[in-house]
Amino acid sequence: MKSGSRCQAERPLWVLKAVRGMISDLDIYRAANLLIERHGADAVIEAARMIDRMLDHGDPEGQRVWQRIKRAIEALQAPASGLPH
Repeated sequence: MKSGSRCQAERPLWVLKAVRGMISDLDIYRAANLLIERHGADAVIEAARMIDRMLDHGDPEGQRVWQRIKRAIEALQAPASGLPH
């Protein structure tokens, strides 16, 4: 086995689910909410850092998951639209 490589069985469960496309929108929004709670207005920056980290590690599945989380953060932090009641 190559040094530093991991077999699929050693990968975290969220990565395995991502590979299979099994991470639900609900789980993505839960992760987004956690980042917002921990990082506030910088949550989107933290998600972008994680996207870069996944890219650096050669993990396209993880990158796609973090892109989904980043989009969810942007949606949750977007100003309300429509007319006030």
